[in-house]
Amino acid sequence: MPTWCPRYRKKIDKPFSRMTKKDIEKFKKGKYYRSVSGFISNTDLLKLLKENNLNLNVFFHQSIHSFMKEIIEASALSNVNIIPYDSDIQKNIIESDLLVTDYSSVCWDFLYLDRPVIFYQFDQKEHLEKIGCYLDIPDDLFGPVTRTPEETIKSMTAIIKGEKSYKQLREKSVDKFFKFQDDNNCKRITRCIIKADKK
Repeated sequence: MPTWCPRYRKKIDKPFSRMTKKDIEKFKKGKYYRSVSGFISNTDLLKLLKENNLNLNVFFHQSIHSFMKEIIEASALSNVNIIPYDSDIQKNIIESDLLVTDYSSVCWDFLYLDRPVIFYQFDQKEHLEKIGCYLDIPDDLFGPVTRTPEETIKSMTAIIKGEKSYKQLREKSVDKFFKFQDDNNCKRITRCIIKADKK
């Protein structure tokens, strides 16, 4: 689940049907496309997925979803699916065993579910300079931080093989970031709203 930050990544300001061949080629030369498609189509990744009978489900941000779906040849990639934009994301999260993202807040869902996260931050320097972050990167992150498809696949392989250090890192982060781990969060939020409303 890569994010999309139009403030400094190439802005897509027209639908795919109105883009010229030159527009598309220019976008494909950019770091975002090269990094994301380079990971998805990496032969070592495809081999890892096939050997372990795994699927990689890819979900793009709404601003870029239809565009990326058109230009990535996912149909030629075995074990890789680009999830339709109107899919039930909560269902997809629950059914997934591992998340690869750059800065998406969906990482918190995976931390709460005690599932591994790989932070594939191929543009970390530019992102922090132009967007910033509410976390101290990389110190507050609860999974490996990678910069290239190769590093990301190496981390995925370690997790698939049962690497334990990431689990220990998640446990520390859960203690740091989550006050409660139970089924009463909705109840607490409702009480808080009722209490505020009475005031």
